[in-house]
Formats: sequence, C-alpha cells, structure tokens
Amino acid sequence: MTTYFRFNLIETDKDDNKFVDCAIAANASFIVSEDSHFRILKDIPFPQVNVIRLSQFMHLLNGNNIYKLDNEYNHTVNETNVEYYTPDKYHTRQI
Repeated sequence: MTTYFRFNLIETDKDDNKFVDCAIAANASFIVSEDSHFRILKDIPFPQVNVIRLSQFMHLLNGNNIYKLDNEYNHTVNETNVEYYTPDKYHTRQI
C-alpha cells in the first residue's frame, strides 16, 4: 500500500499515527483503543477521528441494535453516551 499523506496527529507516540491515518483513509466510524495517547484526538477538530474504549464497543455490539456501525450516520461517542443522527431522527443511548 502506498501512503500519500501522513497526518501525524499523535505526537506523544508517533507509532500510533499509522492507525489514525488508516482510520482517516478508510473513513472509519471510530478507532477502538484503550491507549491513552489517542485521547488527544478529542481536541482535534479536523480530521475528526472518534476513539472509543473496548467496553463501549462491546456495549454497542451487544446492544439492542439501536446504534448501527455504518458510515452514513453522523455520531458522537463519549465515555457515557452514544449520540447519532439518522436522516429522520436524533438518537442518544447511555453506555
């Protein structure tokens, strides 16, 4: 694979940037990680890369299919809630 651009958003552990760059290039909904170096991404408005913890991801997978892992939805994930928009409705779910 040829790399055309590197964002270098994580300065504290430059080796983590390959995962961020891959997520951006793939238009991923989020990165699942427990690595504290990824927390800086919350403070960077562009490109937006959402990071969730493994427990949050497991909750999404085991949930009642309210949250769909699909790039067509705009969403926000924080430590307590998942918020997302479908074309006709706003949704929120406590984690």
